[in-house]
Amino acid sequence: THLRFNLTHDTYYTRCMPVVSPLEVPMGRISMLDLTRNAAPARSFTLDIDCEGAHPATPSPVRIHFQGDSPRDGWLNLDHAGRADIASGVGIALKDEDGNPLPFSPERALPLKWQDGTRQRQRYRLSAAARYASEGGTPRAGRADASLTYVLDYN
Repeated sequence: THLRFNLTHDTYYTRCMPVVSPLEVPMGRISMLDLTRNAAPARSFTLDIDCEGAHPATPSPVRIHFQGDSPRDGWLNLDHAGRADIASGVGIALKDEDGNPLPFSPERALPLKWQDGTRQRQRYRLSAAARYASEGGTPRAGRADASLTYVLDYN
């Protein structure tokens, strides 16, 4: 009848926010020859995330996965595909710094790399690259923009 228990509270992040929002990756223009040879240059980018509320001695894991118009990990279809002014036969290949396709499901979320921190803030980073890639067949010139959403898992 005199039950007792101890409740221990570990501090978790109260919020995680991007340092730069929105993050735009300028892809530039590529030639049809580079596209058909799968030789379009990769555009490196970093996504820095600041998280508040954790003690720096034990930075909690922060994981990321992506959402967008994608049939599979590491591939992003173009926005407004099918319109006359939009390129066809092309998409955007997305890879992490180790060359692995960026995940589009929570089950395959990537851990972000801890960079540094203070008592109030921890910084994490994803380093990745994007490049235009051929879907096969004959590509058609046009606008080739795409949108990508990321989801952070930090508690």
